[in-house]
Amino acid sequence: WKEEAIPGKRVIVPFGNKKFYAAILYQIKEHPPAGYEAKYIHHILDDVPILSDADFRFWEWLARYYMGHLGDVMALALPAALRLQSESLLVLHPEAQWNESELSDEEVRILQLLREKSYLSMEGLPEIIGQKSAHRYVKSLYERGLILIKEDISERYTPKMQKMLQLSPQWSDEAFANETLQRAEKKAPKQCDILMGLLMAGKAVERSGWMKQYGFSDSALKQLLDKGWVVQTEEAISRVHQHSGGTAPIHTAQLADFRRQVEHGLQEKGAVLLHGDRGSGKTALYAEMARQLVAEGKQVLILQPEIAITESLIQQFADLFGAHLLVWHTRFSQAERFEIWEQVRGGQPCVVLGSRSAVFLPMEKPGLIIVDEEHESSYKFFDRRLHLHTRDAAL
Repeated sequence: WKEEAIPGKRVIVPFGNKKFYAAILYQIKEHPPAGYEAKYIHHILDDVPILSDADFRFWEWLARYYMGHLGDVMALALPAALRLQSESLLVLHPEAQWNESELSDEEVRILQLLREKSYLSMEGLPEIIGQKSAHRYVKSLYERGLILIKEDISERYTPKMQKMLQLSPQWSDEAFANETLQRAEKKAPKQCDILMGLLMAGKAVERSGWMKQYGFSDSALKQLLDKGWVVQTEEAISRVHQHSGGTAPIHTAQLADFRRQVEHGLQEKGAVLLHGDRGSGKTALYAEMARQLVAEGKQVLILQPEIAITESLIQQFADLFGAHLLVWHTRFSQAERFEIWEQVRGGQPCVVLGSRSAVFLPMEKPGLIIVDEEHESSYKFFDRRLHLHTRDAAL
């Protein structure tokens, strides 16, 4: 594993004869430690590092400045889905479906056990499946969406599903389609309208919005479903909401002057304190700068106090940034935050609107961080072993 062992990857390491823990490779050294015999890594979990050198430097600064341990920073910074711990509990995803031929014997065994029991403990799992460690199998099943981990369970996470409508396979028969439509047009015009709409769509449509958009009858749809002419299925929606919009910000002479001052301050000092009353154009300034940086392939983080991230604020930013907007806050499930973490780590140009914990997102191409309402006390972390201030961490 010499070529594969790269700082930032998660690994499984032995403690004693029977204990195995998930850890993160921090440093690689050329010479073994003196005074004791180092143990071998049991398994490498990741194909690519989940943390970069910049992330480690940031963590090191936090641990040093706030007089904590790197492990305390890790517990605060990593989404729970990336922290596989011995005390974690596993449960079968309520929508789990799988093909056994695509899974290992150990993964199939875990799923079978979860079907029989309400949950399994990570600690006892290795013995059950006859392996020294179960971390890699748990990681694989989680990423396939087949199981949930303790933190998801505590949030009672359920996938977002939407009902889809499409014509049954028999409608590919032209003779059947023509005959059925002619009959429906005379005897059941409301059913005919739905059938024609689905034919025109040529693909599966989202039931609720589509029915509402065209004013179709629910009772007519029920009759078509009963006849088997229309098929209804359920489809999982991506947990990362795709926003629409993306209107251009308003340009004014005052805004242009603000921007020149801010950009000059950033070049001189690296940080700027911007003061402005409500309605003074701060958001328009953020939007203009963020839009340009995203167009250059950069990532922008806009931090807000947790209580300030309301649906109206999200919609306001969605109107400005459209599909480039990602939203991060504690009301999201661990699975949603894991997906956003992956997108940001992948370097996708984006604007992240987030609460204080978004400061730990591994931005591959950071262009700008905005700490809005920086005086708010809710930016301080007091609920963990490591006490820190989001504003200072952002700086």
